Amino acid sequence: LKGSYTTWPSVLNFTIKYILQDSEWKLVGIFVNSEEPAGGSTPKAEKHEIPPEDQLVLLTDRSMTLLAQAVSRDDFSEFYSSIAALWQQQITKDKLRERLAVFIDKKISLTIIEGVSPVFSEKAHIDNDGLLVLKGRYPTRPYEVEFELDFYNEGSQWKLFGFNVFTRNPE
Repeated sequence: LKGSYTTWPSVLNFTIKYILQDSEWKLVGIFVNSEEPAGGSTPKAEKHEIPPEDQLVLLTDRSMTLLAQAVSRDDFSEFYSSIAALWQQQITKDKLRERLAVFIDKKISLTIIEGVSPVFSEKAHIDNDGLLVLKGRYPTRPYEVEFELDFYNEGSQWKLFGFNVFTRNPE
């Protein structure tokens, strides 16, 4: 068997050899090495490059809209399927709902963000864990929706990996 895993900052290549002995496949050899990806470049996110502003807005809007719809419908299926697979291994749909129960229980609608552009309060950055961090707010009425979104690079795409969302009265 030959294959590879695209990892950061390199690609992990492997060759695994088996022989058939007594009707069973037996491992006889493993070869593993790492190298720079073909062409010497990695996807932008893996190079720790911040996407352009318009892509940051799209990432934010997509994630926040799915989150708002999940709260509104009290159904986290679509939102859950949109988050990073690595995060799905660490959290369930029920745990996501628990984190947002205050909005559901108090009937606080987050759908007021739809059609409103986010305003970033900090410059987007990559943290020490390699997560793209976006902080800001939606200047909506009667309350503003503030957010901190963490994105993980998965398959050369930024996928939601964590969030903090709350509302506050505008100043």
